[in-house]
Amino acid sequence: VKGYMAGSTAALKVELAERFDELNVPGDPLSTDAMRLVAEAILTNGGDIDDAQAQAAGAIAGTDRLVAVTGPAGTGKTTMLRVANRALAMQGRRLIVVAPTKKAASVAGREIGTTASSIHALLADHGWRWGRDDAGAATWTRLSAGQPDPSTGIVFAGPTRYPVSPGDRIVVDEAGMVDLYTAKALAELVTETGSGLAMVGDHLQ
Repeated sequence: VKGYMAGSTAALKVELAERFDELNVPGDPLSTDAMRLVAEAILTNGGDIDDAQAQAAGAIAGTDRLVAVTGPAGTGKTTMLRVANRALAMQGRRLIVVAPTKKAASVAGREIGTTASSIHALLADHGWRWGRDDAGAATWTRLSAGQPDPSTGIVFAGPTRYPVSPGDRIVVDEAGMVDLYTAKALAELVTETGSGLAMVGDHLQ
């Protein structure tokens, strides 16, 4: 069993890398000057952002399909995401925050001022289901619209709570805590919806 699980993990890593490579097509980040103008408009008491925050916000609000932002706690990621959120809204795009837990997502969404959910709630709304097989290995399946859910018998109608549109940016907070299966599902969702993915977290996690 250990050999099988090691082999399946290696295969999953390769597949995930391929999906990320497909998404990693160069786009156009927004300029740091533009991000500073947005920051001036929304931050109170003359608040400002530094170069690193402006670059990160510009990448998230730009057109790169795949973005990674790392930094330890206290480096202003929430402020940076507030600026990115406003810049996206000005383009008619949405920032959707997801995190490993519902509590973390709720806190992030409230602080940033945008839609937020746990990662699994977002994926479940788009048809993913997960469990364990007899050997204890993770199993992931996906329902299509009109297909009954084997566990409930309820017909899956497609995403209703967390729709994702082309150009939207899904931000994964605490990205270092995301497992391979979840990352693969997120990459699939981003690919099929024409949205973008930003992995944000502490590189020490």
